[in-house]
Amino acid sequence: MFSPTGREGSSRDPAALVAAGIVLAVAVLAHYEILSYWFTGSDTLTLIEKSRMRTPAEAWEVFSSPLMYGTNFSIIVALFYRPVANLSYAVDFALWGLDPFGYHLTDLLLHAIASALTFAFVRRVSKDILVGALAGCLFALHPITAEVVPTPARRHDVLATVFVLVSLLLFFRAVARDRSRRGRWGLLAGSVLSYLLAVGAKEIGVIAPPLVGAWFLLLAYDRRYSIPETLWGGLKTATPYTLVTLAYLWWRYQVLGGLGGYRGGPWKTSEPVLEVLSKYSLSLLYPVDLAGWLLSYQVQLVPNVLYVLVPVALGLLAYAVTRIEEYRRLLGSDRGRLVVISLAWLAVLGAVFVGFGRYSLRSGYVALLPTGALLSLLLVTTGRELRKSGRFSEGDPGTVAIFLLTGALVCSLVFVSPLVYPYDDWQRAGDVASEALPAGANAYEREGLPPRSVIAIAGIPRRPGSPGVVAKRPQARTIAFFYANTVASWIRLTHPDSRVATYVGGPTVPLGTESVDVNATVSQTTDRRHYRLRFRYPPENTTNPS
Repeated sequence: MFSPTGREGSSRDPAALVAAGIVLAVAVLAHYEILSYWFTGSDTLTLIEKSRMRTPAEAWEVFSSPLMYGTNFSIIVALFYRPVANLSYAVDFALWGLDPFGYHLTDLLLHAIASALTFAFVRRVSKDILVGALAGCLFALHPITAEVVPTPARRHDVLATVFVLVSLLLFFRAVARDRSRRGRWGLLAGSVLSYLLAVGAKEIGVIAPPLVGAWFLLLAYDRRYSIPETLWGGLKTATPYTLVTLAYLWWRYQVLGGLGGYRGGPWKTSEPVLEVLSKYSLSLLYPVDLAGWLLSYQVQLVPNVLYVLVPVALGLLAYAVTRIEEYRRLLGSDRGRLVVISLAWLAVLGAVFVGFGRYSLRSGYVALLPTGALLSLLLVTTGRELRKSGRFSEGDPGTVAIFLLTGALVCSLVFVSPLVYPYDDWQRAGDVASEALPAGANAYEREGLPPRSVIAIAGIPRRPGSPGVVAKRPQARTIAFFYANTVASWIRLTHPDSRVATYVGGPTVPLGTESVDVNATVSQTTDRRHYRLRFRYPPENTTNPS
């Protein structure tokens, strides 16, 4: 885009097509096992139920109601508006019904598309196919993807990432020098629409306009715009995104009765700024305590890593910027601009997480692109510098240090990635749900419960222990089996005349790792409309409550 001729690199370059194919293959190979999973995630079935569009009235209700409207989530936990994510579930339901294969296939394809778009983004900015391919592969297999891709309930993050990338790539094409005015406005309209789809998938899509602004400033610097030209061009660039944002906020306010977000109580708790930023950075670079895992230490090394790894990494990055040949003119090189846009991406996300008051692993999905871009750029650039020097021992010490540190980080991420390590926790959760939910629905049908029964659910599996943002071994740490609302959604989906309501009616049950053959029984309470549904598990799997 910033080449002397102003022309973009050809997307039909055979090498680029091969690299894109490799990225797609890595994304699929890292997560293809999810195609055999049952429904995973405690909110997946509720999202499917509440997103169905079998009639125009239902379609309007989906687009004019909060996420999972009418459930305890929207009543007690939070008010969100994500119609694009709802639409994806509606399409899946129309195509696949209640076949979990189709929903997981959609998630796998979306992740592969996000990985390929990462390659396209990094390659377009850096003008380097190798850097783009490595960044796309790191995005495809990063351990954080094990928290998102295996469950349809986390699709929101993937959709938002895809549309943010499409918005940015269309903007890049729109502002190319060789673009006609008509073509420029068409691409800009597509960029703005993609941004709207991003925030319609998840609120994190709001990062797109600041990144568009950062790219415009780089463009203005490269073309030596005067201050008046920069201000006028910036105003023209920002106006359509601003208008769309205001329209979206107005409609969101009408739907939610406010801006929405988490309600009071435990869901509204905020964490200290340093804790949020520490979790954010460590989850991207050091998600598994490799030293503790490989050496079987019984201590957590995260605090020491936090105070050593981050300053060293930042110091070496600063050294790279000032000393390595390709970075001496930071804003005047394609690779330098990749550094700037990646750091801006990470900074904008960090500000969002700090403003929100906490950081969750699933939210790190959208940060995988700048993380992979920076790691790939440092590794490839320093590797080429050392190759030019002829011998590794004769290379510049700073360049050697950057190459070794970056290589260690990249290798550690690959080593604990879903491509190498079996993250089977979600499969386990799906197996439990595939036994329990049909058993509950069969008990409901067998006992002839009234369609508007109110059911207390006992024996809900307890969520596995969720350690800090850095785990002692590779594992998915945000697993949830199923909740009371999951049981209600499954009964209503499989019994269309049912209007049952459910709530938690007993302590949760810790599950082991053995196979589960769930037994469900129903008993009536003193109230004719109130019942108790209890799930029981094999003795070898857990200790059942009395």
